[in-house]
Amino acid sequence: MIRRLRERLAAAVEAWLLGLSVRRNRLIGLSLLRILLGTAALEFYLSEYRRREVLWGPEGYFDITAFRGNVPLWWTSVYGWTDSSLLFESVYHTGIVAAVAFTVCGGRTLTALHGFLIWSVNLRNGYVLDHGHLLSRILLLFLLLTTCDAYLSPWASRRRARLSDRVKRARWGDAVHNCAVFLIVFQVCVVYCLSGLWKLLGDQWREGTAVYYVVHAFETPPLTLTSPLASTTWITVPLTYATVVLEVAFPVLLATRHPFVRGLTALSAAAMHVGIVPLVGLLNFSLTMIAADCLLVRDADYRAGRSALRRLSHGAGRMSPHAGARRHPGLLRR
Repeated sequence: MIRRLRERLAAAVEAWLLGLSVRRNRLIGLSLLRILLGTAALEFYLSEYRRREVLWGPEGYFDITAFRGNVPLWWTSVYGWTDSSLLFESVYHTGIVAAVAFTVCGGRTLTALHGFLIWSVNLRNGYVLDHGHLLSRILLLFLLLTTCDAYLSPWASRRRARLSDRVKRARWGDAVHNCAVFLIVFQVCVVYCLSGLWKLLGDQWREGTAVYYVVHAFETPPLTLTSPLASTTWITVPLTYATVVLEVAFPVLLATRHPFVRGLTALSAAAMHVGIVPLVGLLNFSLTMIAADCLLVRDADYRAGRSALRRLSHGAGRMSPHAGARRHPGLLRR
């Protein structure tokens, strides 16, 4: 009996390892992750474009001498290599170009270049960050080990053709890709779960009033309409408790076998961060989290969702009076 269990377990592990190393998973989610992560970087660069010299320049708020003296790893930022204003402008605009190229094209070379430059500007002045940069750095590091340009890039079809032409046998590249994807998903689950558990330590989250206090912490909310809405009990209390439940149960909901539950979980998390923008105004943080949420949905779920939308659109087209008129032109003449 024990011998049979061992054999079945060994066979299951062998099949799992083989599946892990013969096909690259979540290519659609990685492409969406790349685009939204690059968009978040562009928002970071362009939102403070007019104040770039003050925030990151050699003679700005955090001058180059203080930067080198107070930041242990200052040499890992290209902005700390020289006090030349010309070099600063060149590096800053190169970072914008690299972010655009990474967003549009992807690929490991552009990912490495963009990751180094965004790390450099983040390290140069950490006082203007909203904590989305921490997850962004981790995601970019793991993206170096993945194929993030198989969709929504100029050479996506060629990349997919190259992957499909391979013989179905174990490859180190596929195994590394899938392991990096797993680590990204694991990291996102840890972020959500720990965030929910941390909220449970706060009295306002347990009482259901946290959303109210978060919105009213600003003298002028990002969106004027949010202030009266946040004062409504039947809105703030369910939102507060739903946020905690979603974050604490996030790993369990994502590990289910039901595609609908997984998709609804990722969609709910993305909707939560869309709502953060008018409530708190953390656009860059929200874009980074939504980018991570895109990887939580499997490729098969994306394809199933697209097929369902096509069926709905075809059904709506058949129910349209114009569609009936096209099938029966005489109806228009009557």
